Amino acid sequence: MSWLAVCLRGNRLLDFGLAAVCLLLVSVAPALAQPEQVGNDTSPNGKYAISVTTADEEHYELKISNAATGEIASVFPMEDYDTETQHHAVAAVWRPDSTAFALNAEHGRSITICEIYVEAQGKWQKLAIPDPDLEKVRKKANQQGGPSHDYLNATGWKGKDTLELEYTGNKGTTYELICKLIAGKTPHLKIISSKLKPD
Repeated sequence: MSWLAVCLRGNRLLDFGLAAVCLLLVSVAPALAQPEQVGNDTSPNGKYAISVTTADEEHYELKISNAATGEIASVFPMEDYDTETQHHAVAAVWRPDSTAFALNAEHGRSITICEIYVEAQGKWQKLAIPDPDLEKVRKKANQQGGPSHDYLNATGWKGKDTLELEYTGNKGTTYELICKLIAGKTPHLKIISSKLKPD
């Protein structure tokens, strides 16, 4: 075999090796993805930590874990969320006793959703703000045919069972909402008041 043939064969083997390494890196990339940074991710008492991580190439998960040991307490799917997309971000608003938090999640430039998580009887649950209550506010704050703007943010807890929120639609006006957390075997939420926020 000529020197030239040996060199060409060697180059082909090198190219094949590099291609194999690249494929291997691509295949493990999702598994090595770093958790999305969550604002205010640790509970006031230091017991819990929350993070958003990759479940697979298209889905993400919210994980609630023991801050000291890393042991996972609960996992919830993050719908329509993408850590690779600009303007996607999450931040928690903890209740002072560390047994509940509201998660403000930005879904691009024009949508922010708020989800509430509560620890009850040793387990974490995700609670939904009742759609009928929220739709009444949406109708006031949005103009039909206008741009798509839908911002719902938790701003703070007032006492143990009252969450304060703000909603802004495409009219540019902001409404202040008071949401009540109803305890019991099946905790649930109810909007008890809404008013236009002064300019």
